[in-house]
Amino acid sequence: MTGTLPWLHVACTERLTSYEVHAKRGQEARDDAGMLGAFRGTAVHDHWKPYLKYDECNHALGKAPPLRARRFLDQQSQQPWANAMAELLLEIHAAVAATPERARRLSPPALAAFAKR
Repeated sequence: MTGTLPWLHVACTERLTSYEVHAKRGQEARDDAGMLGAFRGTAVHDHWKPYLKYDECNHALGKAPPLRARRFLDQQSQQPWANAMAELLLEIHAAVAATPERARRLSPPALAAFAKR
């Protein structure tokens, strides 16, 4: 890969991490690495469209992409709601992290309160 900028592909669980260096970013690289093809859990990612081609697993948006979008909206578009939304997202994240491990979900009243805000 001399003279090129390779991509580092990472897939992990709570206990294992797989790293793969590949010349390409897309599906070909993940397929070559054996990532996501047979995965049946929930893949948390930045919602880049090629990830959605893996239809045997569930997909969830990670927390970093909305926070990056918030920064753009605040700095480039001067959208006043962007910072308040970022604070709300971080508060929701903290509330989920504070729930008991076996539940790992918010109660319906808590969800309704966050949705209203």
